[in-house]
Amino acid sequence: YFQDRPLDFLLAQAMGPTAVASVVCIFTNLVPHRQAPSQDHTRRACKVAIATASTIVAMIFLSTFIPALNEGEGEVAWVWLLLGTFVPFLLSPLYTGGLLSVKLEGDEDDEDHLLQRLTDPTDPGAGKSAAISGDDDGLTFGQSMRRLDFWLLWIVFGSICGCGLTLLHNLGQIVPAYTDGKQTSCTVFVQLFSLMNCCGRLGAGYLSQHALSAYGVPRTLFLMLPGLLLGCDFILMNFITIDMLWVPVVIGGLAFGMNWALVPSILCDGPFFGTRAFASNYNVITLSSVFGDFLLSTALSGRLYDYERRKQNNGTECYGKVCFRQTFNIVSGVAFFTCFVSLALYLRSRRKYKEL
Repeated sequence: YFQDRPLDFLLAQAMGPTAVASVVCIFTNLVPHRQAPSQDHTRRACKVAIATASTIVAMIFLSTFIPALNEGEGEVAWVWLLLGTFVPFLLSPLYTGGLLSVKLEGDEDDEDHLLQRLTDPTDPGAGKSAAISGDDDGLTFGQSMRRLDFWLLWIVFGSICGCGLTLLHNLGQIVPAYTDGKQTSCTVFVQLFSLMNCCGRLGAGYLSQHALSAYGVPRTLFLMLPGLLLGCDFILMNFITIDMLWVPVVIGGLAFGMNWALVPSILCDGPFFGTRAFASNYNVITLSSVFGDFLLSTALSGRLYDYERRKQNNGTECYGKVCFRQTFNIVSGVAFFTCFVSLALYLRSRRKYKEL
């Protein structure tokens, strides 16, 4: 629809999110009282979200392999079917407990006690810190900035974001490079990356919370997984063909999404910084993604690509796996490096998590 109309596309990108939020907000269900906790409601919401994302992934795969779905009436019907997959989200008050909310009475359950303790000060040993500082919500922004854990998280988050964005931002050059210019469209891969990003956020958030609540597994243990996945992912990129490109795209999207779910949760956990200065901490941490994106996706990948392109004398394009081989090897090393940083965070925090 927006072909050859870039200004209209940019206008839609700018106004679309606001318009959608304005329409969807009328479905918000207000609860006039404090609602009794129910893990069943949370699990239902996660299941619906994951099922919806999985359905969209399957539909995108079908549209890739069945050309009739991208032509004429088939395309129109397919678009309406895709839009229909979002209907369950509009019905969320029905399955998340909003309309059937029960007023909280008495003590909260064990998991809610755990969630409360997760927002206590960094010293879980007791109310000594709270009594001294007069604060029971965590560290101040200045205190957080002076801790080594903060900057270790900063490095992990920025590096993982840089690795993931290197894959995403270079798909437009990777596809023609792997096909010697015979194929240039990367739309399906970008869509697939975005959907797996969503699944990674939902899955990592749910699994890390469940493991912490049920088994006491520190959330930092899961933080090693995105780096491990991306490290193996970029090694795999050196050996696959265009027919199997969807595999590293799926893995990369999952790992990228996991990073965005785990780091904010770790930030407000009691063994780290609590919720007192969460907004400031979160904004500084996310700033690292800018540096990671620029250093890996632009400065490194762009320069190495141009270097190989000049060697081939192919004008503005570079063909073959050699165009990105050095980039993939370096980015893979960065991803594996984050595993060791995450391991250090885990070793530094596991005792405090066990005391919750």
